Amino acid sequence: MKTVCLDPGHGGSDPGACGPTLRESDQTLDVCLRAREILTPYCNVIMTRTDDEYVGLTARAEFSNRNDADVFISYHFNSADSDSANGFEIFTTPPENNSDKLAAKIWSAHRKQLPAQWDRGLKQANFTVIAKAACPAVLVEGEFIHTPAGEAFITQNKQAMAHAVADGVLAYLGLDTAPVLTLEQRVARLEEHLDL
Repeated sequence: MKTVCLDPGHGGSDPGACGPTLRESDQTLDVCLRAREILTPYCNVIMTRTDDEYVGLTARAEFSNRNDADVFISYHFNSADSDSANGFEIFTTPPENNSDKLAAKIWSAHRKQLPAQWDRGLKQANFTVIAKAACPAVLVEGEFIHTPAGEAFITQNKQAMAHAVADGVLAYLGLDTAPVLTLEQRVARLEEHLDL
């Protein structure tokens, strides 16, 4: 079974970017927990953190490496000096490698889930958290959190963002076949989704 490492950015003493009411660390954890739920029927999912705790950048990559992850996804939300900054973007590390293929699958899934969102594209940067990962690794910036509009977009679209990660990962791993669920499993999922 393939192993997927989800890395919710920031946490604990490092809240990340902050908007008028939201903290990046809380929102990245929310998206990753949702993505884990979607991915669990298909693969082994591990997370660098599952609550509000601080984990160093190198430690995140090392956790993935120790667990022989097949893919590593670090999820973040962006911030800028400009109030007009918006959109999503996905980073890999240079040079071209399988991380680019993973990024392209997640990018495509994100565009499908959120077609109206501004697309800032696929980019390369030597971010420690993905540069030190031994497997294909990407860093997703889901949206800009520093404005009321960005906060509202994030709040309304976390499930779609989680699906974008999960769908992209499954496509990359060749596991994009929906599992056959019993009627009871479908009802249980609906009840859980609706908090019944």
